[in-house]
Amino acid sequence: MSNILFHEVGMRFPGRTILNRVHLPVSAGELVTAVGPSGCGKSTLLNLLFGALSPSFGSVAIDGEEVSGVSTKAGIVYQDYRLNLMPHATVLDNVALGYEGLHSNLSERLLLLPSYWRVRREARERARALLADVGLPTDAEKKFPHELSGGMQQRVAIALALITEPKVLVMDEPCSGLDETTRRGIQDLVLEKWDGGKMTIFFVSHDLREAVFLGSRVIGLSQHWTYDDGASGNGALVVVDIETPGGRQMHDQRYKLDAAFLDSVELIRRTAIEPNGQKPLKLSERVTTHSDAVSVEPRAKEVSHE
Repeated sequence: MSNILFHEVGMRFPGRTILNRVHLPVSAGELVTAVGPSGCGKSTLLNLLFGALSPSFGSVAIDGEEVSGVSTKAGIVYQDYRLNLMPHATVLDNVALGYEGLHSNLSERLLLLPSYWRVRREARERARALLADVGLPTDAEKKFPHELSGGMQQRVAIALALITEPKVLVMDEPCSGLDETTRRGIQDLVLEKWDGGKMTIFFVSHDLREAVFLGSRVIGLSQHWTYDDGASGNGALVVVDIETPGGRQMHDQRYKLDAAFLDSVELIRRTAIEPNGQKPLKLSERVTTHSDAVSVEPRAKEVSHE
């Protein structure tokens, strides 16, 4: 498990500010879900953590080590599982290659050295075990990704992310586009992996109910805010940071009918998704009740549009 720290992270693309001084500490073993309006920077935050992007200012660190480039400590599962999987490799090879790439170098693979064959055997053994662990039948390993259903492909993508034994699992809306039954299966799988106690998970979702169901902690990002004096803000901030009322013990699909669950969904919707009915949220109206939540006023280092 690993600690994560987004330290006053700002992110700007040409002509547009995405994030403004996001300060977010995450303790080892948390399952943090992130929600927010379209364009608020949820996936940007995720890509900063994975190392696919670098912040305009501030820093992102895992276990005190600043993320610079794609981090070997993090595994990622994309919304579009096709981004994880190679279409012309079998399911078994797709998953095994993640381990091979980490434990052998290019020379060993090109020259087919004995050390490479040892790693290859280990990779395939681990891949078979993981494919079974994520609920795929044994005959699936010989198939190509396009021969599997969307839910089965997403399970392969999760196995691929897990084979390198990452300390942080980063998930970008992995249940999006799946039917309800398949979605529930993937949600239960994520919780099962998290309950093993070895990973910190950062999970981006567009679905409030999913976020509250899965997260031990839910953060809401929003670009719709103002300073208390009415001056317009610039870029998204964390406007909600709460623990879910049920925690680990309530991760049962029946939890979605619980009054505390529904209250949490409504609180996040009202604050992060639809603040004040459409009026921008004032900084003083943010909800940050999690014990690790840190309130940082962004005015001093606000990212400029200019």
